[in-house]
Amino acid sequence: MRRLLPSAAKTKTMKPNLGILLNLGDSFTIYKKSGRDIHWRNNYLKFYPQEFNQPLVFSYNHESNPFPELIKLFPNRTGLPRFIYTFLIPFLYFKQLKSCQVLRVKQMPGVWPALIAKLFWRLPVISTYGYDYCLFAKKEGHRFSLPLIKLTEQLGLKFSDKVIVTNQEMYNKASRAVSKNKLSLIPNGVYTVLFKPKSR
Repeated sequence: MRRLLPSAAKTKTMKPNLGILLNLGDSFTIYKKSGRDIHWRNNYLKFYPQEFNQPLVFSYNHESNPFPELIKLFPNRTGLPRFIYTFLIPFLYFKQLKSCQVLRVKQMPGVWPALIAKLFWRLPVISTYGYDYCLFAKKEGHRFSLPLIKLTEQLGLKFSDKVIVTNQEMYNKASRAVSKNKLSLIPNGVYTVLFKPKSR
């Protein structure tokens, strides 16, 4: 019977490594300002150990690890702008990325490091496509960035192995670009203890 039961050490090594790529420019320093760091811990990070080894998270800020018991954090120590740094992540942290069995992109603008890693090491990529960033750019007057945003969305949708969309509108838009078999519609959740209709 003892031979059939893997040791605790073996069980841990059998779990795959997960690489998490934050949205372009994001960091836990930014998340903390809006309380999203707690949201990350309670709704994402504490569940990953059930299926993965300690996840590797790649941040765009030079910051310390807020959850060392849950993740391994790889910050931006270069101080370079996000649009440059996003293309350098696969080269600065190539050993860490290469060790992953799957890459999780939290929003489509942050997909570039994953696409480069997939090109080099054939790593599967799961991306979230939750916002129409082209529409946001138009409303905010950033029309000069539209070509890059469109290219990012097109390549992200095409080369991600799975795409999570968070509402029907984004599902319909994505389904015009890629097969519906690649898409998963998973609406954002609401923590109803904190967010609920105000009683009369």
